[in-house]
Amino acid sequence: MWFPTIVIVVVGITQIESRDCSELSSVTNLKIARTDSSLTIEWTASNSAEECLEGYELCLSAISFENTNTTCYNVSKNETSFSSNDDIYYCVNYKATVTVLGADGLKLRSSYGSLEALAPTTIDSTMIQSVSVDNVTASGATISWEPVYKDSPCALHYSVCYLEDDSAGSPGCYTMINTSDTAIKLPYLKCLTNYTVNVSAVFLDKTTSSVVTTAFRTSGAVKVVVSSMMLTMILFIASL
Repeated sequence: MWFPTIVIVVVGITQIESRDCSELSSVTNLKIARTDSSLTIEWTASNSAEECLEGYELCLSAISFENTNTTCYNVSKNETSFSSNDDIYYCVNYKATVTVLGADGLKLRSSYGSLEALAPTTIDSTMIQSVSVDNVTASGATISWEPVYKDSPCALHYSVCYLEDDSAGSPGCYTMINTSDTAIKLPYLKCLTNYTVNVSAVFLDKTTSSVVTTAFRTSGAVKVVVSSMMLTMILFIASL
């Protein structure tokens, strides 16, 4: 008699452990170091699971008296430092923030690191490179200047003063609050008159930088000459 053979195959089941990527850990020990030409930001990596981590977003803010400029960069998850070769300025506070980028668009912002403002070696150094005069008329002129440092982050504001030559009076002065503005039009000047202009930067403690001076002379008033024939025609038309 034939008996069928029954083969029983036992298949092992392996349990695969899945990672929970719903939570991310932040980076730690975030620091900013400065050299003469660059900033270096360093941190200790996030201890989130490898498969949960996509990378980092590093944002660097430059904070002066008047403005805050922020630039962000994408950084590989294998990196724990970043060097910025953008222009580094005096009298600017720098702040760095690293955001951990995780799977499925998750983000976790870390605490930030900061670097205090660095002042010039001499606070009364020249902050204005040059001053020029343009668009001179009988009653006005445009004064413009070039700062030593872009937007003069060390300065609270600019001071522009002008005075007639040989005048015993007080100069007229303008305060330029926005240090990104580097020009001003002087109105209500006298024709055929010599003027001297002084431009300087004013610091937070009210001291001033070295003054840069220039001079100019206003033009004569424009005269309108009307011929007798033209005047007769104008009077004739007006009488109609």
